[in-house]
Amino acid sequence: MRDPILGAVGALQFEVLQYRLEHEYGAQLLLERLPYQVARWVTGADFNPDKFEQEVDALCVEDRDANPIALFKSEWNLNYAMGRHPAWMWSPTAPVVPLSKRK
Repeated sequence: MRDPILGAVGALQFEVLQYRLEHEYGAQLLLERLPYQVARWVTGADFNPDKFEQEVDALCVEDRDANPIALFKSEWNLNYAMGRHPAWMWSPTAPVVPLSKRK
């Protein structure tokens, strides 16, 4: 299993998570902050994560349903990527897939 990446709206959410895991479940947690501020689920016919990462300085990961997510250091980086690929869909939330269509 790879290290999970957790996104949150503010730093306080990370502190609450860490506190609860340690005090309610007895689980030790090491949080490492990544330099990314913006995430978008990407849908595009010719999306290639390796090529895309080099092209726009992003990190591409997958959610638990194997949907590609691009992580950007700033809104500027996102806007740059959107300008280079205007035909792609850039969703701020995960796609909704009916249970009958899941793998």
